Amino acid sequence: MKQLIAIIFSSLRMPQQIFGLSKVPFKFFRRLSRLIILWLTVTSVLVTFKPLSQLFDDVKASSSNLPDFHIVDGKLELDQDQKPVYFQSQSFQLVVDDTVTVSGPQDQPTIPTDIASRLSTKSMASFFLFKDRAFGQVAGRMMQITDLYKANFNKQVASQTLNSIENYRWIFYLSLVIMAWIISWLLYWFVVLLISYLAHFTTLRSKSFKLFSQTMRLVIQVTFVPFLIYGLLQIIMPLGFVFFVFLALYTVAFIYYAQQRFMMSLFSAFNSQAFKEGMQDLQEDANKLSPEEMNERFMSLIQEARQERHAQGEDGEEATDANPQDYTPQDDQPSQDSSDQDQDTK
Repeated sequence: MKQLIAIIFSSLRMPQQIFGLSKVPFKFFRRLSRLIILWLTVTSVLVTFKPLSQLFDDVKASSSNLPDFHIVDGKLELDQDQKPVYFQSQSFQLVVDDTVTVSGPQDQPTIPTDIASRLSTKSMASFFLFKDRAFGQVAGRMMQITDLYKANFNKQVASQTLNSIENYRWIFYLSLVIMAWIISWLLYWFVVLLISYLAHFTTLRSKSFKLFSQTMRLVIQVTFVPFLIYGLLQIIMPLGFVFFVFLALYTVAFIYYAQQRFMMSLFSAFNSQAFKEGMQDLQEDANKLSPEEMNERFMSLIQEARQERHAQGEDGEEATDANPQDYTPQDDQPSQDSSDQDQDTK
C-alpha cells in the first residue's frame, strides 16, 4: 500500500508510471478508495462538528429565557407580567409570542410581515410558540408541532424539553459520523465512476484498455491527490460543483498525457536488441516468477535499453526530456506498470 501511494505521488513528476498499475489486483485500489473516503468523512465531520456543538449550547441557553405561560382552550397565553420573548443566537432562535396568529398550511405557514421581519433567517434551527400553533424550523423548513397545545404544556415542560436535547448530543455526533461516511462514499464513487466513463470512451479507447475496471484503476490513482486537496480545502472554504468539473477535466487530461509519455517510453525500448533478447528470457521464466519479480525484470530491461540508446545517441528527444536517473529501479520497481503492458504486448 505504501508503494502504491509512493508511485501515485511520483507520477506527478513522471505521469507514465500510472499505467503500470492498471492490472494490479483491485483490492489494493479498494484500500486506496477507503483511505480517501475516510479522509473525506473526517474533514466533513470537522466542518460540521463546531456548528452542531454550538447549536446544542444555544438550545440549552435558550431554556433560561422562557417566559411563564400556560395553555387555555388550546391557546397560548403568557402570564400578565410576562412579555413575548425573541431569543436569537448564532445557531438557534426561540420565539414565544401569544400576540401572533399564524394562518396557512402546516408546512408553509403565513406569519405577519412585521413579525417575520424580526425573525432570523440564518439560524440552523428555530422553535416558535405562537398564539394557536407551535412550529419547529430546521434548515429553513417550517414544520408544525401538532397536539403540543393539547397536552399539559407550560414553561417547565418546555424547559425540560429543551434541556433534554443535551442528553442526545452524542447520538447526534454518532449520526453525524455515519451520515458523513455515507455521503462521502456516495460522492467518491459517483465522481470516480463518472470520470471513468468519460476517460474510457474519450481517452483510453484502445486494445490495451478494453476492460472498464482498468480505467477505474487509473482514475482512482489520478484523483487520489486532488481528493486529498479537496478534503483539506473544504475545511477552509466551501467547494461546489466547479471543483468536480475541474477534477474531471484534470483527470482525463492527465491520463491522456501519461498515455502518450508511456507509449513513447515503450516504443523507445522496444527497438532495442537487448530488450528483445531480455523479453524472450522473461517469457521463458514467466511461470517461475512472481508478479513483483516480473515487474522488476521488465523495468530493468527498459532501463538497460534506454541507457543503451542514450549512450549511442539514438534516444533523441526522450533523452533530453528525462534524466536516466528518473527511471532507476528504485523509482519504478514498486509500480507494476510495465509488467501489465508487457502482458498486453505478449
